[in-house]
Amino acid sequence: MGNCGDLLTCYMLWLTLGWFGAHHFYLGRDRHAFVWFWTLGGFLVGWLSEFWRIPDYVWTANAKERGVAPGESGRDTEEVSPFRIKRFLGEFAFSCYVGTLATSALPEEIVESHQWLATAINSIAVSLGVHTVANIGNEECRLSVCLIGACLHYPALILGSLSELFSTETWSSLLSALAATLFGRRMRTRAPAQRNLCLRLLILFAGSTVMTSLFLSAAYFNSHVTLPNREPVKARVVVDNFFASWRWQHFKNETRRLSWVLISDGFTEFVHELHGAIEPEGEQRAYKVLDIVWHATEEEIKERYQKLVKTYHPDRLARNSSEEKKAAEAKFIEVQKSYEKISGRRQKMNNYRLKNEL
Repeated sequence: MGNCGDLLTCYMLWLTLGWFGAHHFYLGRDRHAFVWFWTLGGFLVGWLSEFWRIPDYVWTANAKERGVAPGESGRDTEEVSPFRIKRFLGEFAFSCYVGTLATSALPEEIVESHQWLATAINSIAVSLGVHTVANIGNEECRLSVCLIGACLHYPALILGSLSELFSTETWSSLLSALAATLFGRRMRTRAPAQRNLCLRLLILFAGSTVMTSLFLSAAYFNSHVTLPNREPVKARVVVDNFFASWRWQHFKNETRRLSWVLISDGFTEFVHELHGAIEPEGEQRAYKVLDIVWHATEEEIKERYQKLVKTYHPDRLARNSSEEKKAAEAKFIEVQKSYEKISGRRQKMNNYRLKNEL
């Protein structure tokens, strides 16, 4: 890689996708890219400061590509990493963010009844956050130092003297970042091993999967949904009710049936059945015409059909006016078509179940 080309490309990536860490991934700074992606460019503050830092990033990346160790490259030659306020604040902010997210991903009842479990999970998450930021670039730090620092507030937590001042996440993040800065961080003595692109993407995907799971868990267990004219309800209650509803069961059954149609009858029949499943004037309207619910039994459907047929049969309305006869005839035909549609769909579902059982 040439320096000018790297610099120009890096600036273009910073300008277009810098909030997501694309320029850091391009330079092989995967930890930096991960932090930038999940904080939207350092909580939108670090993105602007990158304009002046990019030349140093490119220089370091080129030195690593030549296999030059940080201590031999002419920059940051001290064995012990110097204190940098930006690095310290980054460790504190990101670890506090990850620790709070990990605690929020736990159900409220577990946090209240098993406080020490929640505290331990918070300490692990905080130490991982500090360790991620501390190992960006030419510096490295042991995870054990970050974890010990995150646990230093335990004695004071027992006495209850810290929670009144700041939250547990704040103290844990602050002490872990201080431990990493004062005792754990050092300059790298040799260039890190180069990883292939697939492995790098796999590691980033695994980390992003963990972060996404934490966000989803936090939303599921601890967020609330406000429905119209009702009190706020926990999101997990809404989600559980949805998956227990007949609409979801109907969707699952239709998906399985359409998959079976695609495999057994081919793509043409699948498209035809798919159109019937999503047709606005299809099955849902048929249930409305018969005035029955979706989960009605076969006997209930047949009984309702026979009643409507007797009501709108043309022979029964022979003495009525011509307009009434036409309206009744149209309704009679509509009832028949609706019954045929529902019966045909249910028959196909029964055939699908029988084939699965065999």
